Amino acid sequence: MLAAQDGCREQTVNWNELLKAFALPNPSVAQMLHNAAWVAVFSWLTASLLPLNWRPFRWLLASVFWAGLMALWDAPLFWLGLAFQSPSLLTLCLCVMAAWVDMRITSRQIFLKPEALSGAAVVWLGLVLFGWALVLDLWGWWPTDLYLWGFTTGPLWLAWGMTGVWMGWVGFQNTVSANWHSCAATCVLMAGVLFVLTHAPTGNAWDALLDPWLWLYAHLGLMRSVRLQRTRISHS
Repeated sequence: MLAAQDGCREQTVNWNELLKAFALPNPSVAQMLHNAAWVAVFSWLTASLLPLNWRPFRWLLASVFWAGLMALWDAPLFWLGLAFQSPSLLTLCLCVMAAWVDMRITSRQIFLKPEALSGAAVVWLGLVLFGWALVLDLWGWWPTDLYLWGFTTGPLWLAWGMTGVWMGWVGFQNTVSANWHSCAATCVLMAGVLFVLTHAPTGNAWDALLDPWLWLYAHLGLMRSVRLQRTRISHS
């Protein structure tokens, strides 16, 4: 009886290992997206510092510089991977969308200062609460393992469902706000599809949708939105 129970337990463990292994990304694909994500982040940071009248060329200059540097000297990528792991697929999509919007439209970047737009505070608040939920899960404050749930399709369906509601709400916004929210929601959808295809960066959907730096940036965006709202109220 005990031997049979041990065999069942061993078989369960093996199935769990197989399921987790199936969810892991291909190492070469994960490394490629890891490099692309860091190049995209540094390109966004660099492009935001260059003059606005360089708009058609600043993204090209920044991306070529960082891609060339990382190709010739891969030590920074190794150090960044050890210190901060890999940016999420959502961060990668946001940086690419920022470049696309900034080169095609004269409005401000999606990632720059959207605090004045209607509903931006709700977006930042959602990312902040999402990150804190994962932090509390890391501390073991939830009755279930929230991070382990990320190895299933549940988080993707949740993210896509919330994005659908988000896009429905966008239809009632003004043109500028609707453009920003549409681009941001599209990035969520793109990150989900890219995760389905690659399982990068870790095989866990939560890591594809959020990373620590994007979470910290959401705190900054939320504080700016609240401060701007208070300023408007005081002036009115």
